[in-house]
Amino acid sequence: MDAVTFVDLADQPYCYLRTTGRRSGRPHTIEIWFAAVDARLYLISGGGDRSDWVRNLQADASACVRIGDQELRVGARAPSRTRWSGRVPLPCCTPSTAAR
Repeated sequence: MDAVTFVDLADQPYCYLRTTGRRSGRPHTIEIWFAAVDARLYLISGGGDRSDWVRNLQADASACVRIGDQELRVGARAPSRTRWSGRVPLPCCTPSTAAR
């Protein structure tokens, strides 16, 4: 999946994010809203950095995202506040270099 596919899939109402539990080590999948911007997916966390899925990504940034019938491995990070002009940053995912 490349940046064009992210944009092509942006009309989907949500995606599924699979993270690794920071305590249990087990996979956790959630349904979550997202936005596709450039080559990135921005995931919307109503709980900010208190959400379990955000804490899981802080502990292990590798995850999988499924949008429609497309799934890929991603690496997550918090975007810089500078890019977002002081607005609260949302965790974002970019395609991983790992095999899909």
